[in-house]
Amino acid sequence: SYEAWIRYYDQPSASILYHTMDGDTTFFRRMGFCGWGARLDYIVQPGLAWAVEGFSLKNRHHTAWTGAFRETVIGTSLTAYF
Repeated sequence: SYEAWIRYYDQPSASILYHTMDGDTTFFRRMGFCGWGARLDYIVQPGLAWAVEGFSLKNRHHTAWTGAFRETVIGTSLTAYF
């Protein structure tokens, strides 16, 4: 079986306590972030899941002091459950 999703993010800094995605939200310090993410999960066999995901994020607000931070992440994982 498989599952896929695409998400849009527009997160103010006050809403981030502990983010669960692989994109590094601490990269944006206290500015918040916006952007998109996509993921595909595939069950190779019972108890073994393979995932591919990507994110393209930028800081939500930028000023003359903070500039325009951007982060692009593409990753994969293989997880065994028992």
